[in-house]
This record gives sequence, C-alpha cells and structure tokens, in this order.
Amino acid sequence: MEPKQQRELTDLKAVDEIVKLKVFLEKRVKGQPKAINALCKIYEYELGLRWLEKRKGPLGVLMFLGPSGVGKTELARMLAWYFMGSVDSLIKIDCSAFSQPHMIHSLIGAPHGYIGYDKEPPLSMAKLKSRFKIKKPSKPPTIDLVEKQRTDIIKRIRNCNLKLIDLKNDFRVRMVFIRGIRDHHRILQGSNDQQTVADLFKNEETRLPIIEMLHPDSVKILDHDINNPAEDAAILLGLSSELKQIYCAYKETEITRERLRTELGAINKKQITGQNTKPGPKDDQETDKEPEPRLVLLFDEIEKANTTLHQLLLQIMEDGQLTLANGTITDLRNAFIILTSNVGSASIGNILNKKGIGFAPPRSNTKKDVGEDSFQEVEKNILVIAEREMEKVFRPEFRRRIDEVVVFRPLSKKTFYEILDYQIELFSQALNIIGIDLMVDQEVKDIIVGQSLHRPEVGASLLNHKFKSLVKIPLGKHLSGEKIEGTVVVYADPTGNIKFSLRD
Repeated sequence: MEPKQQRELTDLKAVDEIVKLKVFLEKRVKGQPKAINALCKIYEYELGLRWLEKRKGPLGVLMFLGPSGVGKTELARMLAWYFMGSVDSLIKIDCSAFSQPHMIHSLIGAPHGYIGYDKEPPLSMAKLKSRFKIKKPSKPPTIDLVEKQRTDIIKRIRNCNLKLIDLKNDFRVRMVFIRGIRDHHRILQGSNDQQTVADLFKNEETRLPIIEMLHPDSVKILDHDINNPAEDAAILLGLSSELKQIYCAYKETEITRERLRTELGAINKKQITGQNTKPGPKDDQETDKEPEPRLVLLFDEIEKANTTLHQLLLQIMEDGQLTLANGTITDLRNAFIILTSNVGSASIGNILNKKGIGFAPPRSNTKKDVGEDSFQEVEKNILVIAEREMEKVFRPEFRRRIDEVVVFRPLSKKTFYEILDYQIELFSQALNIIGIDLMVDQEVKDIIVGQSLHRPEVGASLLNHKFKSLVKIPLGKHLSGEKIEGTVVVYADPTGNIKFSLRD
C-alpha cells in the first residue's frame, strides 16, 4: 500500500474511533462537553501521529478541577469502561491515604529485605493487567487455514469490485435523472405546459424505476401529487444528498479493497517463501507479543498527597514508566493519567456565583439558569485562578507535564434532567429483563430534580440518591413477591406523592 493510502486508512480509522469514543462518553457523562473534547483531542493525537513519531510518556495527563458531584470521577470511570471493559476496571488511587512519605510503598511494593518484598504491588504490570481479559496469542496458522483466509479475502475483494460497479452505476443513473429534471425545467420555462415529474410517477412504465431510485421521503412528495414544479426542487435536493452518500460509500469501499489487497499480498508472499521455514527471532517476538491494553489511572484529590507521590508521578508523566521497589518496570505508555483536585474550588465558586452560574442562592437580578455561553465568558478568568492556585501546591516541573487542565462547570438544571433520563433508561433496561416496562411522568421528574438542586456542593450525587429513594426502593417493595408483567407507570398524585400503577 502506498504511504498516502496508508495515511488515509489510518486517518479514517482514527476518525471512526474518536467518534465512537465521543458518542460513548457523551451518552453517559452529561453537562461536561469541554472535558470530553479534551480527552478526545489527546486520544486523536495519539491515533493520528503514532506512525510518525515514537511516543514518550503516557497517552495523556489531565487535571480535572471543579466541585464535587459534577462528573470528574464519573468521566474517568466511563473512560475505563470504554477501554477496559468494565467500570470496575478503573485504577483509582485515593491520594489522601498518602499524606506520609512511607505510604508510597503500598503502591510500588516493599524494598528488598522488608516484609512483603515478594508480593506484587498494586502498580505492577501483573496487577494492572489482571483487570483485563488479555487474549492469548494465537498459534501460527496452518497451510489449510492460510488458504482459507486467502480464498475469503479474494471473495471479499470481488464483492468490493461489484459494489464499486453498482455504486458507480447508481451515481450515473441519478446524475442522468437530475439532468433530465433540469432540462425539463428549461422546457417548461419556454412553454405553457405545466407538466412535472409527477407525470412520470403516474406512468406505470416509469413509476417502478423511480420508486427504486428515489428516497422514500421523495416518493412521499410525489404521492401527494401537488401538481406544481415545487416537488422537482425537493427531488433535486434529495438526490444531491444521496449522491454525497454514494460518493462516501464509494471512497470507503475503495479503501477497504486496498486494505484487502495488501492482506492478500502478505499471504501470497508467505506462500512463496514457504510455510515450513522457521521464524526468526523478530517473528517470535511479534507472535508472542500480547496486545497492550489502554489503562486508566485516577489519582483522586492529588493535592492531599505527600510530595513523594508527586515525584513518583513525575517519572510516569515524563517517561511513561514506573520503577517499582523490587527493580521491575511498569510500562504506562498506554495509560491515561487523570488527576482530580479541589484546588481553587472556593475561588472558582465565588466567580461562578457572582455571574449567576450554578445554583447559588438566587438573587433578584440573577437569571434562573445561565447557559454554556455565560460559562465560557468567565472561563479564562477561572483558568487563570486555577493556575495561580496550582502554583501554591505543585512544583513547576509537575505542572509543566500536565497536558490539559479542565475546569468542570457546575451542572445546569437541564443537565440534571438529562442525567435523570439516563438513570431512568438504565433502570428500565434492568426491568425489561423481567418483562416490565417503565414510564415516568414529567411531574415525577420535576419532583426528583426539584429536591436535588438545593445542595450544589454535592452536584448530581443527591439526584441519584433521590431517584433511588423516591422511585427505585418503593417500586422494589411494590413488585416484591408478585409476578408482574406489563408497563409500570410512575406518577404524582395531586398532593405530590409518588404513586405506581400497572398497565397491561
């Protein structure tokens, strides 16, 4: 494959991976688009430039600042879920437990001669990888298996060629039809004939080809039989959109075909050189090498840790490696290092409250809920204050190695509703397993959110507690000991009490 084609293929895979990651995080972490974008930007750099330079250091080092309950730990947990397969896979280190220098050995192990020297410390590769299900390298393929792979790739290349021909023909047919509509307009402009494309649609001979070619929405337009040239413009717009989709599908199929041809060339080369030759040392290393997982390490409340832990982090942030007490090295170049801190939270909170952002006690001249634009207006001042407060706690060499400092904004009322909707969705999925559907009325949502806004210092934590205490626990008692199937409706009576009813 040519370098240009290799780069296009790499860029296409990187864009696809970033989109998947962003969609995954945005569905589960609400109200923090800047933090998600910062994570995706760092990961995009890793995916896009890995083939250009040998990376040094971890995948990214991010400092999350902000009040409690706004999603700092939740974002790290969801990132671990995406890369490591489970929310429980997050490697979380509570830095408040490392206020004394000697406590560092509970992470890197005991020195030689001390009790526990022979035990694996928490930050050893064996302990970190134990959170994964690492796939063991497969055995070298046999001749029959290689031939089967070769036949399968040839078949897929032929399918790609056929698809390219179909797409090209589809593209040409639509272009001819578009030109026909345009010529039809020119004829109409010079005559009194008011016929439109709808006449072709009415004709039994031309109706079926048009239905097969047009989008269903365009067919509906023709079915209305408006009898004026307006639907011609609608058809043209629909066809233009479809042309773009066909073009994108054509380019993707071309890239897939080139990738398959490269794989076929590699298999043919192996067959020419012979299957019975013994692999060299390099081949052994490539065969036995395990896929490196992407780790997520969360150092919670980093400002409460002793400077000994800060020095340990310096080594990780600089080289992506950690030397344990027994002399072994933990490779963390495939790890996201996330630091959370409450540094400057009081000063940041004062600025936000003055601007009416968040849930400070309402003033007569304060709007009920200020949006993202107002937060961006004061964001520069917030970052300046955050940097100033960080200077008091962390050394310059520590701050310099942080890739991104993200200030989490207080959650808006709209975000509270989004979080509640997601919690209801998760609970509904759990109930579907036992044959129960769940419907929660808007009045119930208003009650839960209304009882969760008066304590801004705990963020969305109180929202989850209220949903559990007002809906989950009472509904569990209501369903206990009974075989119920159908739809459970959660509603509020005139007095504001939450009730449950069953619909078949």
